[in-house]
Amino acid sequence: MSSEKNYRVVSAYLSAILIFLAQPVFSTTTTLTQDSNQRTSVTLESGVQFQDIVVGTGAEATKGKILGIHYEGKVVSTGKVIDNSRWKLIPTPLRFELGGGKVIRGLDEGLTGMRVGGKRLIAIPPDLAYGDAGVPPEIPPKAWLAFDVELVEVRDKETSTPATQVTP
Repeated sequence: MSSEKNYRVVSAYLSAILIFLAQPVFSTTTTLTQDSNQRTSVTLESGVQFQDIVVGTGAEATKGKILGIHYEGKVVSTGKVIDNSRWKLIPTPLRFELGGGKVIRGLDEGLTGMRVGGKRLIAIPPDLAYGDAGVPPEIPPKAWLAFDVELVEVRDKETSTPATQVTP
């Protein structure tokens, strides 16, 4: 990848994070705004903010479904990467039940309604991540987190049969 293309990707990512942080931290209703690329940013009542970079066309992520995601998580204030599903020895999507308490609550909220094949930036306030304590030294106290997520799979819980799967 050329350095110019790298610069554009990083610039777009940082612009999206700045758009997230410019929104109200805690709103009482869902708020919609658009950036210069006509992408809509959503702020949920809880304070979770997201922006679809690519809108998927496959099965929808709903509570109780088993999801498969690739992701990169960062601390917003420092830009430090705290986890990346593709950094594993064998890059495998993280699989979990949406709403099942296996991931931080803000990630559950930010993934709800997403469709397979989609890519989404999600900004999560501290109270829906690791709160006042954080997880030092990786995640400082009261840290906002940002996740770049790709939804690659949605399965029914009962059958574990893929509703839709996209090959990464």
